[in-house]
Amino acid sequence: MKKSIITCCVAMLFSLFSTAQPFNLTVNNNAYQYLNNPISLNNGLTWDDPYFTIPLGFNFNYFGRQIDTVLIAYGYGGTLIMSLTGNGIASFLSPFGADLIDRGYRFSSGPGNPGSLSPISYQLSGIQGNRILKIEWQNAGFYSDLQVNGSSALDSINFQLWFYENGSSFEVHIGPNYIGSPSLSYDGFPGPDILLAPSVDLVNGVFSSNYYCLDGNPLSPTFQTRNPNDTLLFINGNIPNGTVYRFTPSVVGEGERQKSKPILLYPNPTSGLLNIESKKPLRSIDVYDLQGSLRLSLEPNQSTFELSELNKGIYLIVVKVENSQYVEKIQIIEN
Repeated sequence: MKKSIITCCVAMLFSLFSTAQPFNLTVNNNAYQYLNNPISLNNGLTWDDPYFTIPLGFNFNYFGRQIDTVLIAYGYGGTLIMSLTGNGIASFLSPFGADLIDRGYRFSSGPGNPGSLSPISYQLSGIQGNRILKIEWQNAGFYSDLQVNGSSALDSINFQLWFYENGSSFEVHIGPNYIGSPSLSYDGFPGPDILLAPSVDLVNGVFSSNYYCLDGNPLSPTFQTRNPNDTLLFINGNIPNGTVYRFTPSVVGEGERQKSKPILLYPNPTSGLLNIESKKPLRSIDVYDLQGSLRLSLEPNQSTFELSELNKGIYLIVVKVENSQYVEKIQIIEN
């Protein structure tokens, strides 16, 4: 079994349980791993303002709409149209809002030519009920940087967007990046935007309901609710390699249930990294397979654990807290 190369797995949790917001945000740090043999969308051809259709492989709930397909569209290279109605109203998701372009693009010849240096691809993994659709932008460049510096342009970004079938959560994974000319690459803004918009009027190019975006420090951003006429907010600076933004749907009363729940395990399913939160000191943490064999004993004075030495599958985690014992089921999907 392939060993994990994760060297830093300190979880930084910043959750918002306000009923005014449809998602809770958590921020973690996890080693970035490129997709292995994904399905290509641009097939080696250069792109600018691409238009790609991506099947999720399952139904996903985004702002109350069930979707099974997303579109990379509407310019900028990393903007997704999540749903579209006949009257030109769409829901948007921007995992890395900047004017992206293929680093092999040449303005003299335009898009759709051989020589792409920035593949866009996707991959579906997991078993039915617990699948993940992963979209990857690899070595993407920035329009203004390429326009000004030509083949000498160096700025680039790697990132992935993960959609979880179980629970309709999604994650933005930031990978290796170099932004040496931020004023060019971010077009004068302090950094990229990360945007969730349930309703955008495509005809007039305006928000038609409240939208949501991240603001401030990339390692501890605030998740802001914005009115349609409010200006868009941005991440302040470059997002470090390994940063993961996880968005989990809020439900009525979730705050109270979180307060009463004795332990919390996430993410589930996991690719090997597991966080355990408890309101009381942990005494022991043991991982069993479904045959009842003990596979791992974890150090209870930690909060983040590496499970990548386990094979893919379903396991039971037995957590002892003071005089109580709790059993949780967890699925390892890949490592």
